[in-house]
Amino acid sequence: MQTVTIFILSAVFFIVGSWMHLLYRRDGLWSPNALTVWGLFALSRGVVVLISGHKEIAVAAAFLEGLCFLVFWLAGYPRKQPQIHKLVLFLATIQPMFLLSVAAGVDVITFLSLGVEMLFFFALALGIEKLDSRRILRFYPAYFSFVAFGMIWAWSLGPGGDRLGQLFSTTGKPPMLLVLGLLYLVVTVILVIVTHIFHRELNYPKGLYDADVEDLTVEECVDDSFTTETVLETETSEPTENVEVEKATETNKPTRAKFGWKDLAIMLGLTGIFGVLVFFGLGAKFAPETTFKMSQEEKTSRLTIDLGESTELSEIVIFLGGESHRTFSVSVGEKKNNWTVVDKDCVVQSVYTWNHVEFEQTARFIYLVSRNSTCLINEIIILDKDGNVVTPVNAEDFPELFDEQEKYPHDTTYYYRMMFDEVYHGRTGYEFLHGIHAYENTHPPLGKVFISWGIKAFGMTPFGWRFACAICGILMIPYAYMFGWKLSRKTGVATAATLIMCTMFMNYTLSRIATVDIIVALFVLMTFYYMFSFMLDVREKKSFWWQMLHLVLCGFSVGLAMATKWTGVYAAAGICALFFIILIGRLIKEGLTKKNVLWVVKLFFVCVVSFLVIPAIIYVLSYIPFKRCNFPDQTLIQVVLDNAELMLSYHKVTIFEHAYSAEWYEWLIDRMPLLDAITNVGMTKVSSVSTFLNPLLCFGGLVALFHHFYLWFYKKDTEAAYLTMFYLTMLAPWWFIVRTVFIYQYMCSAMALVFMVTYSLTKCKKHANRKLWIFTILSILFFIGFFACINGYPISRSFVNDVSELFESWGFA
Repeated sequence: MQTVTIFILSAVFFIVGSWMHLLYRRDGLWSPNALTVWGLFALSRGVVVLISGHKEIAVAAAFLEGLCFLVFWLAGYPRKQPQIHKLVLFLATIQPMFLLSVAAGVDVITFLSLGVEMLFFFALALGIEKLDSRRILRFYPAYFSFVAFGMIWAWSLGPGGDRLGQLFSTTGKPPMLLVLGLLYLVVTVILVIVTHIFHRELNYPKGLYDADVEDLTVEECVDDSFTTETVLETETSEPTENVEVEKATETNKPTRAKFGWKDLAIMLGLTGIFGVLVFFGLGAKFAPETTFKMSQEEKTSRLTIDLGESTELSEIVIFLGGESHRTFSVSVGEKKNNWTVVDKDCVVQSVYTWNHVEFEQTARFIYLVSRNSTCLINEIIILDKDGNVVTPVNAEDFPELFDEQEKYPHDTTYYYRMMFDEVYHGRTGYEFLHGIHAYENTHPPLGKVFISWGIKAFGMTPFGWRFACAICGILMIPYAYMFGWKLSRKTGVATAATLIMCTMFMNYTLSRIATVDIIVALFVLMTFYYMFSFMLDVREKKSFWWQMLHLVLCGFSVGLAMATKWTGVYAAAGICALFFIILIGRLIKEGLTKKNVLWVVKLFFVCVVSFLVIPAIIYVLSYIPFKRCNFPDQTLIQVVLDNAELMLSYHKVTIFEHAYSAEWYEWLIDRMPLLDAITNVGMTKVSSVSTFLNPLLCFGGLVALFHHFYLWFYKKDTEAAYLTMFYLTMLAPWWFIVRTVFIYQYMCSAMALVFMVTYSLTKCKKHANRKLWIFTILSILFFIGFFACINGYPISRSFVNDVSELFESWGFA
């Protein structure tokens, strides 16, 4: 059956590939000879995949690639010079090294072969110099998305791997690689449809819409209709027409592109795709919710559990309620009141989590005594030596403890429990919702209020406490698109910036964890987007109402950011500096005229409302749930001031040793990823969730940073200055903070890197659009390669170990 599946997959490759050839043939990317050679290799793919055992993979792959080159060279001999980009496409399609390593089960070579794929992209870039950007964009994104689908499914369906039928199984979760491959197939179909419906040519400029004419190439200054005949007609036209043309050239400014329905469609499409990825495996929609309270005051702090007969046990699993670090005394016996103490200080730590306690004992009775004044337990699971759930015969005496036994998952990964700081923020969201004393008070309350809304909608379940953060992470995507579009006024540049934002790793992971960091990141992005919009309004002399609108929205975003986390204060300082730079710049340029004085006066009142009144109101009102839970007898203002003092003192002294802590300068090189959750699944698989930055963006962003300093100080580029200020504003305060910090606190600065990389690539003097898309495609490939390390889906431990070995300080398993 496995052999049949492989050959069917090969046939699908050949059929779909042939269809894509016919679809794109008018673009001049293929020839009959190329189709013939591709067909031969498509048929041979099935044979290659079926090779098993430990073969000399590298030698075999080199032989097949050499054969590809030889056949293709002969096919191109009549033209005296083969087209290298077609050869690269063949090799990228068949991937001999990848398929051979999959067949032999050698994970290291499998992973390294993905690096070979990246080299193909660079070779491809060298071979397509004579192809215009329209042909590239209409073919290659869909093509490589389809190739990614095939590679992932080949990996998943290799010998001893998954089965296609598991996609439709009603029991258990479908294999991650099959689902991921299916998503790539869907992306391929979407790209094919989009590129043929939205067939407008997408050219990318070297600079911005207002760049100097001298910096633009001829192709960027004219459209497709500007031909040699047009030039001849202009030269032979009447002198008066020449004067009009020259006059128009001198007076007319470059036409500003408008954000159209095509931009809207692409923006919503990318947001939808990212949303699907975020919600894929976000968390279970069920968890134990009934709670038993063990209380010394109420004399319910002792439990006697009767198993009915003497049973060999292996483990006790306790799902705690809203109180962490509970201590128990655990005893066993064959008869009541004849106890043998097993552990008098058994500590169960994490709230809303399946806490495993090893319990290799043979007994009929288990005696649990809570050593805390109160202890909240949602469920207790008792496992025998074979891992089967044992239900006590007296379970009816404790209905809240044994009424949700079916909700116990044997692989207690992140999917079924809290991870990292969710034990603070998710827990506090639940407490806000139910008026319980709030545990987490080291950050302003607004982010936890948002988390509580998801809990209210979907219950105190992993899906419920992560829902609000997922929505905030998804909302970053349209803002990224609009920011990229306003930087360039080009659809393609905005699309590339958005794809880089989608694949930066950190925003994806933080969107799937119930902490306030992704929420404040959204509001910080909104803050800098609206201030940038105000800057463009001033430059383009739009009406004062547009300027006022963007300032009010900017102030509203600042208020939301500060009420979520004090990181928003950094953003407030940054946009304050940027505002005065914009203001002074206009006054220096135009002088202190009566019109400008009136403009400054009106701006003063708008700024008072936008940046003082609105943020203050939002910040104070966000404390209403906190006051209700913790200090109902105090005034709201007093609660705000007292908590601000507490937060300030807390963050000054919070210094402790942590295996994954990283100083700010370590963030710049991805030295120490944060391992949010890790769970062994069986003997060979592991579920790992890690927070870190896409290495391509991390190191590429540093290059872009230096380039932006050059553009700012030597080219007087205002956009480069703005983005550099964005980055430094969110990073510089961490230079002076001595508390223990982690890489996720780099998130707000990393967002600026996305636009800095995009902008730097558009400023390249040669092949700007090509370099931009090579970077974008590589970013997507990195995202695919590290997906298992940031998503948490169970995958081969050997693969995760291989990824961890890329850097000495990395550890995902």
